[in-house]
Amino acid sequence: MKNIEKSGNNKTEVFAITLSDDNVDRGLSAPEEHSPTDHAYDFDSAIALTDFGRFNIMLYLAIMPCAWGCIFDTTSISYVLPYAECDLGMTLFHKGLLNAIIYAGMMSSACVWGYWADTIGRRPLLLYGLILDALCNFLISTSQSFYVLLTFKFFSGFIVNGPFAINMTFVAEYHSEKYRSRALLLIGLFNASAQFVLPCVAWIVIPQGWSFELLDGAFVYNSWRLFLFLSGLPCFIASLTVLYFPESPKFLMTQGKNEEALKVFRWMYSLNTGNPPEMFPVKVLRQEDFAKKLNDNKLRNPNFWQKTYNRLVQMSLLFRKPYFKSFMLIAVLQFGSILGLNTLRLWLPQLFTVMENYQSMQSDPEVGSGTFCDAVNNMTSLSNNRVNDANTSDICVPVPVPDAVYINSLIVSATSVILYLLSSVAINKISRKILMMISFFFSSLGFFVFYLSPNSDVVLALSALTVSFSNITTLTITSILVELMPTSLRTLAISLVMMIGRLGAVSGNLVFPILLNLGCYVPFSTIGGYLALCLLIAIFIPKPSGILV
Repeated sequence: MKNIEKSGNNKTEVFAITLSDDNVDRGLSAPEEHSPTDHAYDFDSAIALTDFGRFNIMLYLAIMPCAWGCIFDTTSISYVLPYAECDLGMTLFHKGLLNAIIYAGMMSSACVWGYWADTIGRRPLLLYGLILDALCNFLISTSQSFYVLLTFKFFSGFIVNGPFAINMTFVAEYHSEKYRSRALLLIGLFNASAQFVLPCVAWIVIPQGWSFELLDGAFVYNSWRLFLFLSGLPCFIASLTVLYFPESPKFLMTQGKNEEALKVFRWMYSLNTGNPPEMFPVKVLRQEDFAKKLNDNKLRNPNFWQKTYNRLVQMSLLFRKPYFKSFMLIAVLQFGSILGLNTLRLWLPQLFTVMENYQSMQSDPEVGSGTFCDAVNNMTSLSNNRVNDANTSDICVPVPVPDAVYINSLIVSATSVILYLLSSVAINKISRKILMMISFFFSSLGFFVFYLSPNSDVVLALSALTVSFSNITTLTITSILVELMPTSLRTLAISLVMMIGRLGAVSGNLVFPILLNLGCYVPFSTIGGYLALCLLIAIFIPKPSGILV
C-alpha cells in the first residue's frame, strides 16, 4: 500500500487504509509542528470536526456482532432448557439456577473489568474479552453434566460483562454530542435485533433432534449443544472486527497521549470526508484535567500498589459529591429495569410453551381455551406434583415445545426492533430523561395488566410491548449515565451500575417461580409496582449536559 503522504489526493487509496493502530501509525504522517498561537481544541470540539461518515458506519458494523454475542450469552439457555431437561437431569430449581448463574458471573466481574478498561484501555480489553467468551461458549456446548454447564455459564457471565460495558463506552467516545445519542440507541437496536436472530437460529437448529455419541455414550453431542456453540460465534467474529480499530481518542487524551489521539482524529476525518488527513483543522489538543494530574503526580507508570490505591480513590469519587446522588439514583433505576426486562424475557419461552400447550388441551369450545392465569396455575400445580412424585418413575418425558413458541419470540423481537427505530427518531426531539420515564410508565403498566390476559393473543401483545419498552428503558439509563460521569469514572460507573442491574436479574429469575406459587398475579404486580416506583424516582435524575467530560 502506498504511503498516504504520497497519495493524499487519491480518495480510493485513503479509504483503503486498514483499520488498526499499526496502520494508523503507518498511514498517517506525524503531527505537524504547530505554532504557539495555534488554538487548542478539547475532545468535543475535535470530534465534531471529524464529521460523520464511513468510519462511523464501519464502527457500527464491527460492534454489531459484539452486541449480538452479549445477548446470545444471556438468552440462549432459555431455548434449550426444555430439550436439555432430560439429558442433564434438571429440576425446576436447576432451571432457575441456570437462568440466573450468568448474571451472577457478570456481578462478580463488574469492578474487575471497570478497573482494567479505565487503566489498560477500551480496545485491548474488548478484544481479549470477546476471544475468551467465544472459547467459553465452545466449552459450554461440550458440557455433559448440569454442574459442568453451570460452571462454564458462570465464567461466560464473568467474561462477557466486560465487552457488554466497554462497547457502550467505546462507541460513545467515537462520537460528537450531535450523534452520540443515536449511536447509543443503535447499540440498543443491535441488542433488540439479536433477540430476533436468536430464536430463528434456535428454530432451525434445536428441533432437528439429531445426536451422536463417543466413548460408548460417555460423550454426547446433539442439536441443542450445537445451538449453544453457534451462540458463541458472534463474539469470535467481533474479536476479528475490533482488531481493525484504534484506541478511543477520548481515552488517549485522558492518558495525556494527545499526539496519538490527534492521529486518530485525522484518520477519522480522512475516512469520513475523503480529504487528506493533513487538512484536518485541529493542530493542538487541549490536555485533559485527568491527564494533568497524571503528569503532576508522575503516575504514568505506576506499580501495582499505586494502581490499586489510585483505583480505590477513583471508585470512592462515585460515593462523594457531585456524583453520589446521580450514581445511586441511576443504580436503583437500573436494578428495576433489568429485573423486569430479564425476568420476563427469559421466562417468555416457558410462558408461551405453557399457554400453547394448555390451550391445545382444552377440547370443549363452550368452556374456552382458558385465561393466562389458568395456564400458569396449571403449570405450577403440575410442577409441584412432579416434585412430590419424583421418586415414583424413572422415565423423563420432556415438555413439547410448539413452533408457536419460536414464532411468538420472533414477534416480540420484531416489535422491539420497530420501537427502537422509533426511539432513534424521538431521541433528538425529546430528552433522554423524558424517554426513560415514558418507557418506565408503559413497562409498569404492562406488568400490572399481564395477569389479566384472557388468551394467548393478548399475552403476546403485552409481552411484545413490555419487553420493548423495558429495552428502551435500560438503554436510556445507560446513555444518561455515560454523560453524567467523567471519562475517568465512566467505564467503572457503568460496570458497577450494570452489576446492580444483574443483581436484579438474578433476584427476578430466582424469586419469580416462588411468587408464582403464591398466585398468578403476585409476581407481575410486584414487578409492576417496583417499576412504578422507578418512574417516580426518575424525576430526580439530573438532566445530562450532552458533553463528555
